[in-house]
Amino acid sequence: SIILCQSIVRKFISIQHTCRLKELRKNEAAMTIQCAYRRHVAMSDYIFFMSDVILCQSIVRRFQSIQLARRMKDEIHRKRNDAAASIQSAFRRHVAMNYYAFFLSDIIMCQSIARRFQSIQLFRRKKLETHQRQNVAAVAIQATFRRHMAMSDYIFAVSDIILCQTIARRFLSMQRARKLRSDLTQQNAAATMIQSSFRRYLSISNYVFTLADIVFCQSIWRRKLAIHQLNRLRRVAAATIIQSTFRRHITMSNYIFTVSDIIICQSVWRM
Repeated sequence: SIILCQSIVRKFISIQHTCRLKELRKNEAAMTIQCAYRRHVAMSDYIFFMSDVILCQSIVRRFQSIQLARRMKDEIHRKRNDAAASIQSAFRRHVAMNYYAFFLSDIIMCQSIARRFQSIQLFRRKKLETHQRQNVAAVAIQATFRRHMAMSDYIFAVSDIILCQTIARRFLSMQRARKLRSDLTQQNAAATMIQSSFRRYLSISNYVFTLADIVFCQSIWRRKLAIHQLNRLRRVAAATIIQSTFRRHITMSNYIFTVSDIIICQSVWRM
């Protein structure tokens, strides 16, 4: 009976404990459901609130973006106007620089043509002067040569005349010697005459050869002076041609460097 009572008591206690556990579980489940529901409600309120906040933010941001877009559009329009003005000014400056460059190149071309014409005229004048000097030198050479030929002909004629005179005098002296052989005094006179004639012949021969040498030396010296003057005139003409060619080369070089500098400035300005 004691054991039965103990078992009944224990069964009742276990039932009471089981009932309390069930109540505790029900309370925990209800609290869990309430917590979940409240969390769901709070989460829904938070989501709706956040959506409303996000919607307001989007509306405000859209309004700000529209205002910013308008300001940026106005700024872009202003920048476009400024860029158009800059492009127009740059294009006008480019046109002005091109006009200036072409005008400068035309001026340089006209200057080069004028300088070339002047150099051609100067070269023609120098050439005419050189030709005149050459003609004068040729006339002087011809005159000198003709004088030399005339002097040579004169010297040979004089020498021939002197030779003929000596032959005639020798013949006469021989005739006289033949006539005077009979007389010793006459022979001495003839010998004296022959000696004087021979000495005169020697003196005249020495004079003629000395004069011929002098004339020959004068002709050589005058020919050398004429050749020297002709060479000097040729050097002057060659120097004039070289100077005109060098000046034309300097002018063309300056023109090419000026045009290249203008093209480089234009290319740098366009970049």
